[in-house]
Amino acid sequence: MLKRNGNMKSNNDCSIIVIARDATMDMVRLTVKFWQIFWPNTQYNRFLCTESMPSGNFKELNNYFDDVFITGNHEFNYLQRVDFSLKHVQSKYVILLLEDFFLNKPFSDKSIEEIINFADREKAGSIQLQKLKRFSKKYNEHFNIIYPDSLYRITTSPSLFNREYIMRFVKLNCTPWQFERKATKFSTQYPEPCFCCRKSIYSIVHACSEKKWFSKAIKLFKKCEIPEDLWNHKKQFPILKEWWLSFRWYILCIFPNVINTIQEKRSNRNERKINLC
Repeated sequence: MLKRNGNMKSNNDCSIIVIARDATMDMVRLTVKFWQIFWPNTQYNRFLCTESMPSGNFKELNNYFDDVFITGNHEFNYLQRVDFSLKHVQSKYVILLLEDFFLNKPFSDKSIEEIINFADREKAGSIQLQKLKRFSKKYNEHFNIIYPDSLYRITTSPSLFNREYIMRFVKLNCTPWQFERKATKFSTQYPEPCFCCRKSIYSIVHACSEKKWFSKAIKLFKKCEIPEDLWNHKKQFPILKEWWLSFRWYILCIFPNVINTIQEKRSNRNERKINLC
């Protein structure tokens, strides 16, 4: 099932796709709110992939996105939803986004154009739109190249992918949390280099975990005067636990190989997160 709004843009260089689920339409609406503040206009098509046509309080999303891809299947995992979306877009590149990465600074199409030019020139498979300093080395003034054995060579954070490159990964059939581990290992089979920006051009706040808001997300809501009825239905993530996650990331950056080994031994631990935001 597919909905067309009749206003598709003719630009075929890149498409922006939010990979979501019916249960997270509240966060998609907030994604849109921050786009309206920090990236109000674009020449690129914006798409939403979810399970059912947005209705009720979320019906407005049907008119905001250039197209809504309806899987009709609540059992689809992350890469099945990516695969479903890619079958409906023909652009050479796609920017894949999860619904809980909120843009928090001004962004423009010019940045996408510069990244596309670089990807064309270097035949890149993927480019992360944030910096990944610890797992990469300087390539030029604006980009780092990511080590093939990096723990986060492929990630669910906002990234530009060559469409043909990312389509090879859909056979992995996994959740977002599996994707970063499995796709990173899978990517070493292919010659295309993977890059990240030296400065985070698509600046984000990772907003949510375990159906609770991180403190940075709440600060962003208040700073941008987002109406409380759009976000105060979720509780704040425990601050001590949030500090622990930050500390764990710090340790990961210092000892990436040790952490990678631990991750492999506990490879299925995060499967329970499939039903969490």
